[in-house]
Amino acid sequence: MNSKNKRYTRVATSDFDESLSSNEQLYGDRKRNARSIYLQLALELTQLEAPAKHVISYEPSRLYRDIQHNVFSNDPRLNPSPEFDAAWNRLIEPMTIKISGEELSHLPDPSIAFKDGSGYIAELAVYHELHCIKRMRRHFHLDRYYPNMTDDEWNREQIHVDHCLEYWRESAMCRGDTTLSTFRWEEGLPFSRVYSDHECVNWAALDKWARSRMVDMSNYDMLER
Repeated sequence: MNSKNKRYTRVATSDFDESLSSNEQLYGDRKRNARSIYLQLALELTQLEAPAKHVISYEPSRLYRDIQHNVFSNDPRLNPSPEFDAAWNRLIEPMTIKISGEELSHLPDPSIAFKDGSGYIAELAVYHELHCIKRMRRHFHLDRYYPNMTDDEWNREQIHVDHCLEYWRESAMCRGDTTLSTFRWEEGLPFSRVYSDHECVNWAALDKWARSRMVDMSNYDMLER
């Protein structure tokens, strides 16, 4: 089937939508009713804990994982280009954002407040993941980005790398993406195709929201201690 003509549904919330709209779920036996209430509660909690939920929309996307014509990709054997550095610096600019006291009240932990009482700092997990990818790419070129590292700095770099790898592992297992990739023969061996079709968040909309709350963390004097 041509992917352009294929119908897509929102994989991230379809289970919740179906359970909440089904009369059988709401008025069936106790087990089904309990499951419906649980799912509704989980959905409400997720919405409360994520102020960006209202800007999330989904769209079908084919992910090609192109490493040849991609400003975010760089051959580890070559020095990164200025365009590569600029692209990654801009990509993770909204890593730290401002949230309100009301938004913080729905989270399980406190945060650091602004001195002017305007809110608190927080971060979207997706930008932390992107930060970790940027950090790993820089790890290929320590002499360029972190020259003359001391033994203590080297040890902290290894811990940082291990942290990032673990962050990705947990994130991948948390999402549990069940998108299927098919196989092809290449040089007598079966290889899975690099590209696959996904239901992806509209990144432009999410990034625009994050940038509207972006915090410049170059000066900590604006924060309560």
